[in-house]
Amino acid sequence: MNPGCAAEQHAWRELKDGWRPLYGDVDKIGVAIEWHDFRTEHSFNWGRTFHRRSLEFCLNLGGHGAVGTEGRARCDYSPGNCGYYAIADEPLPASRRAHDH
Repeated sequence: MNPGCAAEQHAWRELKDGWRPLYGDVDKIGVAIEWHDFRTEHSFNWGRTFHRRSLEFCLNLGGHGAVGTEGRARCDYSPGNCGYYAIADEPLPASRRAHDH
């Protein structure tokens, strides 16, 4: 793993090889490109990997995920979808459905 991405290593530790930083470091240079490819036995909250006061873009090639909550604005990501979301000062929940690849 890229040692510059230490802030996210903790959040992704349970998926070991499912997260790969490809370029940059949000904390150091303000931008990062990451690759995710994993399958879990339970729903995974990837919202805890989001950086405060940032904008993220998601290109979802496979699996199902969601960003946001039912009561507030929520965006569902099915295979082949993409979208972006902004994280302010409050945590933004995001989930990846169990058993999806």
